[in-house]
Amino acid sequence: MQKIIASIALTAFAAISGNSYAGSKCIPDNFQANIQPAPSDDWADAQRLHLMQELRSADRIKNIQEENHDPTPKFWIAAGLQAKSHPDLERKITKIQKIAEKITLDLKAKHSRTRPSVADNSLTTVVPVPWHASYPSGHATQSMLTALALSAAVPGAKDQLKALAIDVAHGREIAGLHYASDTQAGFELAQQIWRAIDNDCKPEALPQYHHTPEAK
Repeated sequence: MQKIIASIALTAFAAISGNSYAGSKCIPDNFQANIQPAPSDDWADAQRLHLMQELRSADRIKNIQEENHDPTPKFWIAAGLQAKSHPDLERKITKIQKIAEKITLDLKAKHSRTRPSVADNSLTTVVPVPWHASYPSGHATQSMLTALALSAAVPGAKDQLKALAIDVAHGREIAGLHYASDTQAGFELAQQIWRAIDNDCKPEALPQYHHTPEAK
């Protein structure tokens, strides 16, 4: 029943929004994501998540809960920045995230993959199961895309930001919300969106990170 309700909701969303990122000046109207179909055996894919439940320490659960709605604040901290001090950068990142959200929801509607806890009802979750389908992972997509955008602004924080994106996405697996294949598809989708985003919409390195050639 849960799968049927989610499928109906996603179909309705797709019908209302259509290609709702079309017309954005930041990404071509004809952008088409190219991710592999989700694995067909959801129950088998969910079994790995039982092992990952052993990683549900009190600190890990706290982090998962903090990241459940929006992990973006943690990326600003990892970049060593405060969003309120960089409004133009914040606007660019928010716009990119909104485009990615619409693309991800379209793909979730297309693939309509059952959540792990539905495929195997013995699997518990740390936070409530989202209403939409599982594939690809929205948290993986958004986290990696946010890491790429902030890395453009603060190149020296690239490694920390990427590590945070991976950690956030793996937290969703530990939480019982996503298969590993959802995560990998989300990472790939983030790279595809980033490559498609117009350069004018991508953040530039902040002035203090611009390289100034030495005078000869």
